[in-house]
Amino acid sequence: MNRQFFLFAFLCLSIALEAQITVTNSTFPQVGDTLNLAVHANPAIQITAPGGPYTWDYSGLEAQVDQQIIFRPASEGSIAVSGATMFAGYPGGIENYYSSSANAFLLLAVKGPVGQVFGVESVFHYSPPRVERSAPLNYQDVNSFTSNLLVPFSTENIPSEIIDSLGLPVVPDSIRLRIASQLTSEVDAYGTVQLPDGDFEALRVKRTEALDTRVDVLLPFFGWQDVTDVLLSGGLIPGIGNDTIVTYQFLSDTEKEVLVEASMDSTGQNVQQVIFKNGDAVNAAKDRSIARGELLRLYPNPFSDVLNFEARDQLPGALQIQFFTADGSLVKTIDVTTSSPASVNLAGLPVGSVLFKLVNDRGEVLQSGKLIKQ
Repeated sequence: MNRQFFLFAFLCLSIALEAQITVTNSTFPQVGDTLNLAVHANPAIQITAPGGPYTWDYSGLEAQVDQQIIFRPASEGSIAVSGATMFAGYPGGIENYYSSSANAFLLLAVKGPVGQVFGVESVFHYSPPRVERSAPLNYQDVNSFTSNLLVPFSTENIPSEIIDSLGLPVVPDSIRLRIASQLTSEVDAYGTVQLPDGDFEALRVKRTEALDTRVDVLLPFFGWQDVTDVLLSGGLIPGIGNDTIVTYQFLSDTEKEVLVEASMDSTGQNVQQVIFKNGDAVNAAKDRSIARGELLRLYPNPFSDVLNFEARDQLPGALQIQFFTADGSLVKTIDVTTSSPASVNLAGLPVGSVLFKLVNDRGEVLQSGKLIKQ
């Protein structure tokens, strides 16, 4: 009887193990990749208890906002970051700089607003680099990572009411943020994720990040002084002190996008926002499909400064792309003479909506649409 029981238990364990995937570094983004994502705020979805196998039915997620994240060589970015091999632009004018190894996809630096603390644009470097993804990953793996940020600011960029709230006898020479991050990554569940885009076998990773954000001021003769507690008592700066951020990532062994990334509220129990895979990832070295009825494909959308475009093999004569601001002002024209992928630099256009028309040599509009410059 005992022998039959252990044999049965072994068979059940074998079946469960076969149902689990291993996520490898083949899913790390590379230069030329475009990840197609969408955002759904306050979705009516639940996070199950650890374990598996589960079927997570997220097929009702809605693409309230589309995102295309394109990874370009780091040399094409607006700043130089030592060790970075690629960068990607994000909404809000943010640029993230990355590198990749056999075991980790790393965030080295960020250019853009620091966030809710000061909202001042800056460049800050992670030390050591922040681990965005790790590999290989299997069910029940647990990893811990630490990272730190040290972000200096000139006092000229800080609102005067914040400086006044410190009650200092002199104006500080400089202010800096010290952010310490302790990230625990636990592969706590496995199963099948059902998305509007299809069904995928997945591992679920619970990421719990403990943040300690401190504010220092540089005073003559006294050096750097921690004024975090003073600022906390005044309530002028949200986002400082201690905080815990919980997210759940659903990872496939075949897709470069994170299938689902669910950001939780302060209780860690309710989903505030989901970013999910919304179409196939594209690599610049591979063929891209153009939707039926389109003569031209423009991507990514939203875009930062550089917009790529590609036409069908058979063009109906000489064509021209016309770009307009939201008020209808023509700002740029591009001749399309080949179906080969090409790009145009639109750095001079204002952030916001950009309209385009594809016209022939008789002025007839063959295609039109709207893009978002970020």
